[in-house]
Parts: sequence; structure tokens; C-alpha cells
Amino acid sequence: GERKTSSLLGNVGFCLHCLALALSTFGWIMVLAALGTHASLLGHGPDIVARLYSVFGVAGIIGRFLTALLARWQDPLVLYAACLFGVSASITVLGTSEAAAPMLVGTAVLGLMGGPIVGLVIPTLHELVGAEQLPEALAALTFLQGTAALLAPAVGGWLADAAGNYTEGLLLSASLCLVSACVDSRVAMRARRRPNHSGGPATTSAGCEEPEGGRVCDA
Repeated sequence: GERKTSSLLGNVGFCLHCLALALSTFGWIMVLAALGTHASLLGHGPDIVARLYSVFGVAGIIGRFLTALLARWQDPLVLYAACLFGVSASITVLGTSEAAAPMLVGTAVLGLMGGPIVGLVIPTLHELVGAEQLPEALAALTFLQGTAALLAPAVGGWLADAAGNYTEGLLLSASLCLVSACVDSRVAMRARRRPNHSGGPATTSAGCEEPEGGRVCDA
């Protein structure tokens, strides 16, 4: 237990990925909590609000389905970072648009890009820490996600009370997701596998070895 925890803390790629996921979860949850009220403050009726959430739900299902197809030819970490860029762009559209049409498009892209992120949590962790440390890594990641999800609505509400609208909160969410995308892009570059032609264990650019029992990464 203690040795595995120490190994995880010494895995730079995993720690950076945890930071990125916490920031993106904070931004993501803030958007979902504020979207309906934000649309109402812009003058849209209950039918538009319901349509926004419906479009998000359908697009999210499609996005998760596409995960299985895209993951066949693209590295999970690269795909994860790319989707975060899409999430950031879609939230920016939601925060800067007032008409219903662009908001619906932004919500659709948010669901389409957010769906794969949910489905790629386990594959990205496996890529970073290996199968042996996966339970401990998932527990740490889930704790960070839960903490971020708990704080996000409260912070979003505080920002809305201070500014009188949700625009600033949505733009903050977009910025956090953009930072997360940049961080995970760096993680993907570090963790990209390099073939080992000497016959030894596979290595990555993050300084990881993957012997038979799980991946070990240098600090």
C-alpha cells in the first residue's frame, strides 16, 4: 500500500494528469450547474433550456460510442487532450453567445467532446500507471473528481452573485479546461511509448518501464 502510493506520487505523468482532471472536472460541473439558469437570464424560455440539456445528453451518448471507435487508432491520452480542447471551445461559445442557435451548437459539441472524456478515464490511467497500480490510481482520481465537483457549483454561484450573470463563471470554466488540455497534451508527449529494440521492457518518454507486473516510472 505505502510503496504503491509512493510510486504513484513519484509518477510525474500521473500527478499532472490528476491536476488536469481536477481542473477540468471543476470547469465541467460548473457549466452543467449553471447552464439552465444562464439561459433563463438571457431571456430563453423553459423549452430552450430543456432543449439544451436534451441536446447535451444525446450528444454525450454519441460521444461515448465514438470513444470505442477512435480509441482503436489513437492513443487514449492524445484523444483525451484533444477532447478537452473541444470542451474548452464549446464552453467559450456558451459563455459568449446569447442566441439560442449557437448555444445549442455549443451544447452539442460539449456533449460530443465530453462523452469520450468519461469513457477514457480507465484507458488513460492504464497508460500512465499500468494494471497493477490501477485501483489505487483510480481511487485518488475519483477523490479529486468528487472534491472538484463539490466545490464547482458553490464557486459558480458566488461568481454569478458577484457579477450578476454566469458569463464570467463560464469563461473561467473554459479557461480551466484549456489549461487541462495543455497539461494533458504534455502528459501525452511524455507518456508516448518508445519501442525498445534491445529486447528489454517497453519504455515511454516519461521514463517508464512496463515489466510483467505493472509499469514503474522514474521520479
